[in-house]
Amino acid sequence: MGMVTFVWILIFFHLIAPDAPEVIKQMAIEQARESGATEEALDAQRPIIEFFTMPVVMGFVGWVLTVVVAFLGSLLGGAIFQKEAPGRV
Repeated sequence: MGMVTFVWILIFFHLIAPDAPEVIKQMAIEQARESGATEEALDAQRPIIEFFTMPVVMGFVGWVLTVVVAFLGSLLGGAIFQKEAPGRV
């Protein structure tokens, strides 16, 4: 499922909405301005914003989050439905 997420994000940002990363960058900068960030702070944040709005990075982050959520769901499901060994009471 994580790889499907990764591939979907790449397809989406390259073929369906190639201008979306730029829109996301502008929204992030506007939110920083609204929260009172100075121009120096914005200049320092721009490389980070640009890095995290690259489609490959967004795909990788989506993949990692999918793997983490699936792992935690598996742990929770295993804890809830855990069975005792047949010889134990």
